[in-house]
Amino acid sequence: MKKIISLILLLIISISLFTQEYYPFTEEEILNITNHIQKLELADSVNIELIKEYDIQLNNYKELIKLDSLEINHLNKEIILLKDLNKELQPTFWEKIDQYVGYTIGVLTIIGSALIVKEINK
Repeated sequence: MKKIISLILLLIISISLFTQEYYPFTEEEILNITNHIQKLELADSVNIELIKEYDIQLNNYKELIKLDSLEINHLNKEIILLKDLNKELQPTFWEKIDQYVGYTIGVLTIIGSALIVKEINK
């Protein structure tokens, strides 16, 4: 018997707690709520489009970063190859001596020619 009474009390308390009050909306309030919902739906659809565009832009930036890193790697390899080529193209000791001997012979030829011309004109 106690169980039945406690069950009935529990049902009465739960029904009284979960009952809803009826609030009659005026036509103006319904129109305002409808307009507000439409504005929010429009703003939501605009935000969804913006998010899609931002995702596309983000993917483009990620692709650009990959391409830039590949270009940087390629340029670094090119720098290394150019440094190696520069080392190979540096004149050796004998080539430097040939240059200096050639310059010296050229200078001596000009000075000698000038001296010969000077002696002839005397």
